[in-house]
Amino acid sequence: MPKVPTKELVEEACRRFLDMGVGPDGQGSVVIRCGPMGACIAVKGSAYSWIDPYWTSENSGKVVDVTGNHSSP
Repeated sequence: MPKVPTKELVEEACRRFLDMGVGPDGQGSVVIRCGPMGACIAVKGSAYSWIDPYWTSENSGKVVDVTGNHSSP
């Protein structure tokens, strides 16, 4: 993305993927992880939904890489 990601830009990216045809018969779904914004879930013909991030600012120090692995206690 050429700009700082916003929910609107992420939803536009989801729409573009869906328009290209995702999954069997072009009826698949798209999930874009967006770090502190959570994740956007898109299914063709349905409203997009957002889920909250797993890690919050209170426990973000536990995350050591983008896959969500955490440090040992």
